[in-house]
Amino acid sequence: MQEVLAKLLSDTIYLMRFRSFIESFQFLGPCDRVRRQSPENEQFWHEMIAKATPVSQQEFLSHVDVSSVIDDDETPEDYFRGHPDVEFYRSVWGGRPAFFFESRGFEFIFVQHS
Repeated sequence: MQEVLAKLLSDTIYLMRFRSFIESFQFLGPCDRVRRQSPENEQFWHEMIAKATPVSQQEFLSHVDVSSVIDDDETPEDYFRGHPDVEFYRSVWGGRPAFFFESRGFEFIFVQHS
């Protein structure tokens, strides 16, 4: 019984840490809106595009919580299935780690919370 409880506690701590890591990447916004906010953001966007490295959907979703982008009754898989042209990337935004996905000519940017 103690072994089961110890394993459960260990798994719970791991999930809490993992959840905290995911939540540290916050949705900044779609590229068109973010780029208009300031000249600095326009420079950050160019750097993000230049330094982008493709990643798999699985890797992207292991780091980013997309619930702020999708509908409440939709799963990430459902959302991305409806966007067959979607591509996923890791990059930087203003010197901070970032992820983004690109679909239909727009980038949806997630930046690591400081």
